[in-house]
Amino acid sequence: MKNDNNYLQIWFYSLLVGVATFSIGAYGVDSTSKITKIKSYIEYGAGDILVYVENPVPGCDVYWVDGDAVGSKNALSILLSAKALNVPITAGVLVGQEWAGAPGSPYCRIITVSY
Repeated sequence: MKNDNNYLQIWFYSLLVGVATFSIGAYGVDSTSKITKIKSYIEYGAGDILVYVENPVPGCDVYWVDGDAVGSKNALSILLSAKALNVPITAGVLVGQEWAGAPGSPYCRIITVSY
């Protein structure tokens, strides 16, 4: 009987974690694609950066970098280099974390970037 109770507790906590994850709405995925356009907002969001790619992940039309983020200048450097070299980037994006400049739009935040 004690083992049945442990299984029930494990099932219950697993369900809670699943519901909590679903309710947050954002999830991370890696995307590899070439950049088609980079746009920087000078006076919005401390210099937010929009990144347009050839093959965005489903649910994302445009990727964005938070201009307030500590590594945003590093990310911009990598993005500009990749665009100039015409090589694909691999971006870790948060699907479902929309950009404040376009609420409700399919914009997804970049949390990691490399090429």
